[in-house]
Amino acid sequence: MVIKAVIFDLDDTLYSFKNANEKAFFALAQFVSEHFGWSFEQFQALHDETMKMLFETFGDVAAAHNRLIRYQNMLSQNGKSVKYALEMSNVYWSVLIENAVAFDGLLDTLRVLKERGLFLAVGTNMTAFVQFLKLEKIGVLPFLDYVVSSEEAGADKPAKQFFDYCVEKTRMAAEECLFVGDSVKHDVEGALNAGLQALRFFPNGNQCGAIANWHDLLYHI
Repeated sequence: MVIKAVIFDLDDTLYSFKNANEKAFFALAQFVSEHFGWSFEQFQALHDETMKMLFETFGDVAAAHNRLIRYQNMLSQNGKSVKYALEMSNVYWSVLIENAVAFDGLLDTLRVLKERGLFLAVGTNMTAFVQFLKLEKIGVLPFLDYVVSSEEAGADKPAKQFFDYCVEKTRMAAEECLFVGDSVKHDVEGALNAGLQALRFFPNGNQCGAIANWHDLLYHI
């Protein structure tokens, strides 16, 4: 089946979320240490506990990823004023976005795909506003026809509802759409279960059936 649309995951696919997140989380840990006296280990434990609680409460939806909701709950559950929640969210996201850098070869590959006439989109878990900020920072927005967030789709990957919504936005058949992402469960298996084609992006690795750099994608389309 001819591929007419390519839909990309964002975090750890178009840029290294892992690296940017480490820097942002460290900056946030410094903030809470200065304001509340929490050690890095204390903050890590409280953060993880709150995140787990929110996913159990909300399920796999965008609200569970929302840092403002996360920090507000963490503060209130530990006797701290929620007035700090917005500042904590700003600290985290400003540092993360500052450190978001497109993977090598990505922009050139997107340019070639666009010249070939393909529909290009991003399908990502999280809230739309923050994901748009990341896409703007890494220089991807000018190449995209659409961005689908789980906030808009009403469900996180790997839910079929998410991928069905992505396909709907392309106005093409599911089998004409290729989904590219780093996660086997959320991106590859989720897309295949919804009838799309799928390809794993695994940078600097040697995984059978995966692409290790963005130039390799051009040989699959």
